[in-house]
Amino acid sequence: MPAEQIDWSGLRAAAITLQSVRDAARRASAHLPAAEQNRFIERVNKRAYRERWLEKAREIEGTSPTNAKPLSMPVQTGPQVLSKMVQSGENPAILTLVEKREYLASIVRTPVGSVDEHSPLAQKVKRRHRTDKDGNSTDEEEIEIPGKLRALELDARLAGEMDGNAVGFTINVLQANGAMQ
Repeated sequence: MPAEQIDWSGLRAAAITLQSVRDAARRASAHLPAAEQNRFIERVNKRAYRERWLEKAREIEGTSPTNAKPLSMPVQTGPQVLSKMVQSGENPAILTLVEKREYLASIVRTPVGSVDEHSPLAQKVKRRHRTDKDGNSTDEEEIEIPGKLRALELDARLAGEMDGNAVGFTINVLQANGAMQ
């Protein structure tokens, strides 16, 4: 990757956020062939070590302004609050990243034919009873489920593998013929 195309400040920010230079470099170079990816990761590691990215971030994080007034309780970030809720046994009302990705994986891995009205993937169920000209009656069940390709796309975005922030959702329809019970 040519030097003029490397977003060093973005890599530094990602490394500080992830608390891992190697992980940030690996994600940034995911599109490269393996040999180039390894060279890129080593290059980023050397620069981060030379410029002390993580050490400087920790130093800045530990300092406070001299005119700061003491608070009755220290300010906590979102992850700190959530980790305390989990440790105390409280059930947070939001899904974790792992829970979201596990759900998307279940959409992709569940065979379409195995989704029934009681499945957590069934979003809508329609039942119809039909009788043809000859008097034969059939019961139809239509089950709407999330799209597998869309689930792959959302998972890739959550993993940071795609650009763009717009997220939509589509529903595919599965029709199953059989007797209603």
